[in-house]
Amino acid sequence: MTPDEQISHELRATATATLAEELGPFIQNEPSWQSARLQWLDLKVPGTDLRAHVDFSRDVMRADKSIPLRTMVLLVAEFGSALTDEELGHLRERLPDAG
Repeated sequence: MTPDEQISHELRATATATLAEELGPFIQNEPSWQSARLQWLDLKVPGTDLRAHVDFSRDVMRADKSIPLRTMVLLVAEFGSALTDEELGHLRERLPDAG
């Protein structure tokens, strides 16, 4: 393993495991994997056919089209601010639901 390696992983729409579960066997007891950092992440926006791009090196998130503000706030909270599950739960409770 070197710091110059580029690895890409894409989950199918029918995936039944999370990215963490998929990569778990590679990460366990491997110091080089444990120090790896994501540079970017593309994800499907929940409830839509849209995609959001998270650029961790620049601390920027963008979507390919407009998405509801509540959805964007939750994406930023989870992937940009790394809130805990408890903090995300409190945020979800306090944000108005559009529907």
